[in-house]
Amino acid sequence: MKPQYELGAFRAQIEQEAPAASKLGPERLLAQDSGNEEAGPRWYQSKALFNSVIVAVSLLLVMILFRLMRRGGAAR
Repeated sequence: MKPQYELGAFRAQIEQEAPAASKLGPERLLAQDSGNEEAGPRWYQSKALFNSVIVAVSLLLVMILFRLMRRGGAAR
């Protein structure tokens, strides 16, 4: 099923707009870094390290849950 657009209702408005209003401005070169960064991904961008942190936090939460269950809960 093709999507239905209401371009016909806006055709007059689109044709009246100036095409220069939608053009981009001049390009500027950004200053390059000094090159002292590592070539590889940062430590927090590594998938293996991210997964290991998630596993460590999960194990810590499970340990806390088991301690609370063994004591009979914190509400008592």
